[in-house]
Amino acid sequence: MSALHVLGVNYHRSLLPFRERLAFSPAELPGAVGELRRLPEVREAAVFSTCGRTEIYCNLETPRPRAVQDWLGAYHRLEQARLEPHLYVRRGAHTVRHLMRVASGLDSMALGETQVLGQLKDAYRAAHRAGGLGPLLGRLFQDAFSTAKQVRSHTGIGADSISVAALALRMARQVFGELEACRALLLGAGDTIRLSARYLHEQRLAQITIANRGLERAWRLARRCGGNAVPLEEAAYCLERADLVISAAEGGGPLLSSADFRRALGGARRRPVFVADLGVPRNLDPAIGRLPDVYFYTVDDLRGLCDRNLAQRLDAARNAECIIEERVSDFMVWLQGSRATAELRALRARGRELRSQVLESALRRLEQGASPALLLRETTDLLTRKFLHGPSVQLRKAAAEGRDDVRELLGTLHDPERD
Repeated sequence: MSALHVLGVNYHRSLLPFRERLAFSPAELPGAVGELRRLPEVREAAVFSTCGRTEIYCNLETPRPRAVQDWLGAYHRLEQARLEPHLYVRRGAHTVRHLMRVASGLDSMALGETQVLGQLKDAYRAAHRAGGLGPLLGRLFQDAFSTAKQVRSHTGIGADSISVAALALRMARQVFGELEACRALLLGAGDTIRLSARYLHEQRLAQITIANRGLERAWRLARRCGGNAVPLEEAAYCLERADLVISAAEGGGPLLSSADFRRALGGARRRPVFVADLGVPRNLDPAIGRLPDVYFYTVDDLRGLCDRNLAQRLDAARNAECIIEERVSDFMVWLQGSRATAELRALRARGRELRSQVLESALRRLEQGASPALLLRETTDLLTRKFLHGPSVQLRKAAAEGRDDVRELLGTLHDPERD
């Protein structure tokens, strides 16, 4: 019987330094899913990793995900004694509810943010390419995606939706006021940086520079926002002209040090610099935040804004939770039906196996000259006893344990017309 689980860490229970220890880069996801699938207990697996969480969704042969937990610690070289206090594990319907809430933006730092759904679809595609998805997880993710669409269509949770990137720019406006005269340096070219570039372009910034390991990808993004692109290793040379630095590059860092900023801020320059390190793992040296005239923020520093955002969206969130509960119920009905179908297939297969064994034995005895009438009686008697042996053992065991539910169930199976 399948056992559906999610286990992971998120911003509710763990601070950024711990979350970045357990982060997976997009390039790591297919390999990680492949390793999970090679565990004997794992039927299906998907790995989801963002700035706010790292989660493993799995369909297991066993009711406990201990092997997956051990794998997660070993993959990141983290002792279980350190991992366990931060780890949450959910099973069955709780897993379904959790994924639907995540997809709908109800479990994000910024309640109702839309970026998480795209990230979840990326994780789904990575798991699919790696062969990690089967009928159960495949159906679960598709249902989560359609639930998120329904939530956004029927509640106000998506109105004026906000992301971590948008929250960072709110903080930047508190530093500079209007942003038109500012120049921005963006490190990376993933979803968070694409959102940041779009928002900054809408603010008509004086200059936007994209620094990325892949220069072609940086240029594609730069052309869309009217900016320019440089290789990531040249980012330090762009600091002197930057008023805003936003980083969310893949692979962690530090990409820029406090010494890089100190050189850029030296001399006659005495204007503020806004720095948002939105990468997990972090891209920038935390010591940058101790430099004069630097306003330094990480994803966890934005939680105050997220709390105010939460207060404005509670009514929409309550309506969204009602939709999710209905969809969880629908999924569990489907799951129970699919399990019943699987049990019926197994029962029929067992019946065919017993029939084949008894028939082969009877045919051999018939060839040896046994009486057909006697053989027919013995064969049908043997087939009946073999088929009823398993249920009889379980019924006696249930009776000894006082399990009246099993007795009632077997009575119903024996007489389908019984109420």
